[in-house]
Amino acid sequence: MAVHVHIVERTDAPADGPASLLATPLADPFAREVVVVPARGVERWLTQRLSHRLGVGSRTGDGVCAGVDFVTPHSLVSMLLDKDADDPRDPDRLARPLLDVIDSVMGEAGFADLTTHLGGGDPSDDRSTRRYAVARRLAGLFHSYAVQRPTLITDWREGRDTDGAGGALEDDLRWQASLWRRLLERMETPPPDVRLATTIERLRTGGADLDLPPRLSLFGHTRLPETEVALPDALGALRDVHLWLPQASPTLWGALSSSAGPVPRAQG
Repeated sequence: MAVHVHIVERTDAPADGPASLLATPLADPFAREVVVVPARGVERWLTQRLSHRLGVGSRTGDGVCAGVDFVTPHSLVSMLLDKDADDPRDPDRLARPLLDVIDSVMGEAGFADLTTHLGGGDPSDDRSTRRYAVARRLAGLFHSYAVQRPTLITDWREGRDTDGAGGALEDDLRWQASLWRRLLERMETPPPDVRLATTIERLRTGGADLDLPPRLSLFGHTRLPETEVALPDALGALRDVHLWLPQASPTLWGALSSSAGPVPRAQG
């Protein structure tokens, strides 16, 4: 079991590799292949291309793409993390407890900008009508931080106000880290970074009973958040994971291979 990275240089026939892989049947005739795609358009295109290679009879182009489940990266991550539709960490559900936290910090030191933006918590101030919209916006940001840079919210949770790339957080943004810690105090479920770390450890130690075939593929992704990289990487201890990446320039790929991960936006 391992993670196999395939660089697809040609844009005219990028489905040849997955087709050759899927043409070799799994040991279990009832097992379904799993292919992770970034968008439904990619799914439709890949399905059509695979039908020219899979189940082909004596006539050219009479094949069929069957027995393949196409899922989104979000669906795969949700399955690995045991997330469901009522996950309290999702932004829509997180907004309500976050709104309570925002109301509780009005006027406190360190939250002057937020207090001013919301009218100081005065119901008679028109700015107070922004409260839920601001809470939902911040819930979306916190969710994005957890997906894109889980080390950032780990630092915040442990009391280190960093920018997630090794530097100190800007002074005018420190209130976000403080607000995140206040929110965690009200959450009854493990923080997203803790759940991610626990899941990765479980996958790497081989203790997971996953409803997945012996191999799966990720096809057509031009970018993957850190979370969606870490989980398939850990999954490689239990399954063969094939990552098919479109990259027309081997030189550029070689240059990127030395990247140390997330960098400050000013250096990107």
